[in-house]
Amino acid sequence: MPDKVNISDLKLDDSVWPRSSLDEEAIQRYRDCLQELPPIVVDKETLLVLDGRHRIEAHKREGVESISVTYESCAPHLFLAKSYALNARHGLPVDNNMRDRIIVELRQGKDGYDPMGEEEIADIMGISRPRVSQVIINLLGANIFIKDKTKVREAIRLYLSGMSQAKVADQFGVSQPTISSVVRDYTKRKDLINEHCRNRGHLKSVVQYRERGPWGDAKFPGNTSGYLLVDLIDYYQPKSILDPMEGSGTTGDVAFDMGDIPYTGLDLRSGFDLVSEELEGDYDLIFWHPPYHDAIDY
Repeated sequence: MPDKVNISDLKLDDSVWPRSSLDEEAIQRYRDCLQELPPIVVDKETLLVLDGRHRIEAHKREGVESISVTYESCAPHLFLAKSYALNARHGLPVDNNMRDRIIVELRQGKDGYDPMGEEEIADIMGISRPRVSQVIINLLGANIFIKDKTKVREAIRLYLSGMSQAKVADQFGVSQPTISSVVRDYTKRKDLINEHCRNRGHLKSVVQYRERGPWGDAKFPGNTSGYLLVDLIDYYQPKSILDPMEGSGTTGDVAFDMGDIPYTGLDLRSGFDLVSEELEGDYDLIFWHPPYHDAIDY
């Protein structure tokens, strides 16, 4: 027989509930048949509610202070996954975005716990392993791909050469929407360059820009506005570029967006020392940055 628990003793936590709101119609239906409703599901140790929000609300509105419960024993980092598994079996559909978020968090290792395998995730969430695998490929694969600038640029080159987004996606093992996203971002950056070149004044020896643009990483020490690189590249029209003190890659980003100009970036953090090492090749344009790192000794 299910236990009876005072509703006031139960713990409700929206962060481990896979739905965004209560369904008023369901609550009204439940109020008419409280005695016929199945018990809610709670974590045995914490009394946190994993399934049964609507049933609890129906009991409250009818003035009933206790409710039937069954228990699950669940690690805290799996509360949301277990709640999803229970809620997805009845009532309103659970948002697929929530499902995908849970899968990715568990696969990456949620709250400091070890990453879970696809089979484990499928088991705890009550869904198929192929579905878990598909979500991981589409989302985690996309994140890894987008962070790899070399692959992103090559994908854009292939698309610009006439290859369809679907074929580009197949070649890099990501979804077509992922390729569509990077192409869309590339187009936006190109539009920003064109708008800037149309509206700027004459290039001055000392320049200031209201916005730094979407290139590189604004949090990187010493990072400059991408528009400065746009102006210099547009003015000098180089056929090759060297940045011997590359940081977050602003120069390379702009060089690619302004026509895929051949570019070499050397990073002091990876051990390159401009003082003791010789550069190979000739470059039309070299960007030299002021020193900003304590490790640089002049």
